[in-house]
Parts: sequence; C-alpha cells; structure tokens
Amino acid sequence: MNHGGTLSFRSDVLVEYLAPTNAQTGAFIDSGTCTAYVFHDRKDTTLAVAALSSDTVLAVADARKWVIGDQAYVLLETNAWFDAGAVTAVDADANTLTVTNGLSADVRKGRPVRAILGDPVSMTAFGTPAAGTREWGFRGVLPDTQDDLELGMAIRIEIDLDAGDGLHVVEVLHATVTDGS
Repeated sequence: MNHGGTLSFRSDVLVEYLAPTNAQTGAFIDSGTCTAYVFHDRKDTTLAVAALSSDTVLAVADARKWVIGDQAYVLLETNAWFDAGAVTAVDADANTLTVTNGLSADVRKGRPVRAILGDPVSMTAFGTPAAGTREWGFRGVLPDTQDDLELGMAIRIEIDLDAGDGLHVVEVLHATVTDGS
C-alpha cells in the first residue's frame, strides 16, 4: 500500500506500522521481522537484464541520477533486499552501476534497484493485538542524523514485514523531507 506526505526532521522520527493484518485471512500479525528502509525516491530503477550471483556490474534501466558513493540495494527473488554496497562507478551511457558487493543470488530482469539513505531501521513489536484497537504493531526510530537526507528530498520509506510461512507484507510512504518549521 502507498501513502504520501511530508517528513519533518527536527528530532528523531518514530516510525510505526500499526495493527498489521493478513489481507487474505484478516488474522493479526504480531510477530516476524520488520524493517524500515529509507530510499531516495528519485533514483529508483530496475535491472535491465538478469544479473547472476556474484555480479558487481549491474545493467539498469536508468543510471543517470546515480553517483559514486550511493548505496545500492537490489530486491532479490525472495523479496528480501540485498545490500549491494557502494556504487564505485556509474556509466550513464551504458546504464550500468558497479557495486562493491556481488549479488548473493541470480536476479531476473525488472527487479528494483534503489539507493538507500542511511542504515535500515529495525522495528520491534509492541502492544497486544486486539480487535477494535490499533495500539499494537511494530515501531522503530528513524534518527534525525540519518545519512544523506537533505531538505526537499523526495524519499520512499518502505516498511517490510516478513511474518514467516510465506507471509510478506510491504507498506510504502512517499514523503518530502522538511525542516519542521
């Protein structure tokens, strides 16, 4: 699900995923691994061709907005994000990115490649699931010192909940970073 808004950074920001449920069964999701990723919204691209395990040169649909030093993440076939490491070379003509970490598995054409800002935020469960209340879920703190955030920057916060047994839920917030004034 996608949402939009602004994100004010005068201090740390509490990121919460309230009352997650299984869309197919309606059952509460109160355990699993929940992580928030902050991506640069204007650098989203996809793999232009399939990439093999251990590849460090990635052919992408659009490399023009990427710069050396960006931190690349690739969405694997398992729907888990892989930290491909720092971008060490950008060829905007050939649309390739060279990264420090070889892929951990083969990845098909069309899979997302994103520039992460700072470290992923681990989110922990809180509260007790109960019908009629939203006072439970997962939460984590996005520090106001999060690397690479700039005023006016368009970002994508992706909350990724892996509840096990094949249940994987993703919530997305698109926001613009403001100064809080």
